[in-house]
Amino acid sequence: MCDLLSAGGKKILFYNVENLFDTRDDPETLDNEYLPRSAKKWDKTRYHTKINHISKVIGAVGNDLPVIVGLTEVENNDVLSDLCHTDYLRSGDYGFVHYDSMDERGIDVALLFRQEYFHPLTSQPIPLTFPFDQEDRTRDVLYVKGQFRGEDTVHIFVNHWPSRREGVMESEPRRTQAARTVRHFMDDILIKDPLAKILLMGDFNDLPDSYSLKKILGAEPKDGSGKGNLVNLAYPLFRKRVGTINHRGRWHLFDQIIVSRSLISTGTGLSILPGSFRIVDASWLMFTHPRYHEKMPNKTYSGNEYHGGYSDHLPVYVTVNEQDME
Repeated sequence: MCDLLSAGGKKILFYNVENLFDTRDDPETLDNEYLPRSAKKWDKTRYHTKINHISKVIGAVGNDLPVIVGLTEVENNDVLSDLCHTDYLRSGDYGFVHYDSMDERGIDVALLFRQEYFHPLTSQPIPLTFPFDQEDRTRDVLYVKGQFRGEDTVHIFVNHWPSRREGVMESEPRRTQAARTVRHFMDDILIKDPLAKILLMGDFNDLPDSYSLKKILGAEPKDGSGKGNLVNLAYPLFRKRVGTINHRGRWHLFDQIIVSRSLISTGTGLSILPGSFRIVDASWLMFTHPRYHEKMPNKTYSGNEYHGGYSDHLPVYVTVNEQDME
């Protein structure tokens, strides 16, 4: 699904890094599971191993560090700062955008960017609220409007939509509401500029053909009717039945990158190379599950048992036209 280290071109990457907590107690969130005296024994050694693992993955995609990295399940600014200053990523001179959300566990989304190539102009969190459950506290969607070095303005949304833990059908209304919220925000942008360049990345906890993504958000396959203004770049791999997370021996492609058609046109300015969506599935990210006898993403923990892996998700990326980075 990808050819690590030999792929050329500048990359935009998304990665759900699975519970990137520091080792300090935040009294405002439910982070007790990731503390030195917890059952997981989450100490500084394990924390720094996790930081180095995640930075190794980011640094191994292509022959140059990604210009943009969207992340989910990060606790705070401190873990992002530590990540940017690892040996793998220090040369990228990354800045980042992050806001603390209302998520009960204190895990948020964030955007890393190489300051040489991208300059944020404005940013804000977009809260996800649910009229049918006003007590629910979940992570925000992150919106960043920025300018690439070629002076093209891009609107970026980093998403981590509600999980399926309660069941697919039971939790679907929350993802549907997330799609409505993002679509409304995006429509406000398109009213002002119908050709605005928009990029959505994230762990949507839904498949490309799910109701939330296809019908509410309006993300189509490239070979669809063409009436919509969003293209889900994950569709070709989704049709091959590959995925980014494996649950009980079954792969799901929850991690996706979706763009406005103006970002894949053949016109001038910033563009995404057609067919460049890839899943990073390097062998060192995987382990063989003893029950299902197949390769799966190697997690940091299974319950409270420490495995020292990377994440339960695989990262995804697209390639940007090199000319737009000049």
